Amino acid sequence: MKSLNYLEIQSIVEMINEKVALSPMQDVYCVDEKLSFGFYKDRNVHWIIIDLNQTWPFIGLFDQPFRTGPKTVKPVTLFVQSRFKNRLLKTIQIKNEGDRVIEFIFDDSATWEFRAIPKQVNFTCTDNRKSVSWNKLQTLSTESAAHRMEQIKDSLEVRSIKSIFTFWQRINVDFEKKQDQSQTVSVYDKWKKQREKDFIKKSQALEKLNAQVNNPLVKTYKLIGEHLKTNGYKNLELEWPKLIDLKLRVSENIEVCFQKAKQLQSKSVGAQKRIEVLRQEMNSIKNTSPEAFETEIEHKRTKTKTNQLAPRGNNQISARKKVIDEAQEIYCYMGKSAQENVKLLKTAKSWYIWLHLKDYPSAYAIVFYAKNLKLSDSHIRDAAKWLVEESFKNKKEIPGYKVKVVFTECRHIKLVKGDRLGRVTYSLAKELVISV
Repeated sequence: MKSLNYLEIQSIVEMINEKVALSPMQDVYCVDEKLSFGFYKDRNVHWIIIDLNQTWPFIGLFDQPFRTGPKTVKPVTLFVQSRFKNRLLKTIQIKNEGDRVIEFIFDDSATWEFRAIPKQVNFTCTDNRKSVSWNKLQTLSTESAAHRMEQIKDSLEVRSIKSIFTFWQRINVDFEKKQDQSQTVSVYDKWKKQREKDFIKKSQALEKLNAQVNNPLVKTYKLIGEHLKTNGYKNLELEWPKLIDLKLRVSENIEVCFQKAKQLQSKSVGAQKRIEVLRQEMNSIKNTSPEAFETEIEHKRTKTKTNQLAPRGNNQISARKKVIDEAQEIYCYMGKSAQENVKLLKTAKSWYIWLHLKDYPSAYAIVFYAKNLKLSDSHIRDAAKWLVEESFKNKKEIPGYKVKVVFTECRHIKLVKGDRLGRVTYSLAKELVISV
């Protein structure tokens, strides 16, 4: 949005003055940097809206106040509410010819001043020598004052009041919706703001830890202890009596001093270790770029996906785990008992692969993987080999050094009802031979 030039401001001020002059100020509403002032005239409330945006300052006249977002309370709005409510606005005018400073003159010599100059935007209210400003008052730059008439000459393009108001409305709010709308903040902005807060907190914690590491009391307590050993309470330094209890015996104070020195030394060592951890954490959260945000989101997605592949249930399952393909997140789990086998099978998805030694007692092995993946023969063979290795602790026990393994999808497995050993019936199974 192009900032308002002098000629545009002049035409807007003339229009507002014609509509609002000689009317009382009824209400004020503030949202972020936008001030809305209601003036009652001809049985209607006319709202002067002032946008204090430092890049694109704006002033306009509308039928409704700016209400998009939560209402904010500022010193200026409190001052206006208490000093200017029901006060008559006499006139609105340009303060100096060629300059973009608008002056509102009320009765009893009270005034408002709106500086619609980019980078120098401000709004000031004055009443009975008391003044309140939106921003800190600054002297207008000499450059802007010296080039007033040049600005007018350079402002060859003068937009209509209607086009200016319409464009400002379009980029700020839909005025047909009178209800408040909460401002939306992107997920990235929230993440960035949280990281900045975390960084500040960790920086403050780091300062405290550095103070613990370099605590001078460690050396002081040791000096006091050595002094008490040799001289007792004689010739104590001026500050030392504050650190010991003179009502105690010398031997007791010696013991206390060395204990405190030891405790502080121990805290110093712990603080040093914590400092190293904090520095690593600060380095990891210092980067707030969009690329770092995408990397963290992808990491969380991967972690969530991996957790979804792990066995779950109401009871904890202490299953053994084998990583088949970490890149594709293919894992094989095996129960440690008949009860664990049953729990493992009940938590498995229908497309997971169930494996068991043929004609030989063994645990279940179930391959967990995402539904959209297709397992290769090597994946199943790796799982079967692990099942055989875990089933036989001694190679001599393996009959013929070759073992048959059956496998099928979990949808084809049915637990034998009432069986406590976890036996099942299966269908559509395939076989493979594992040589060990």
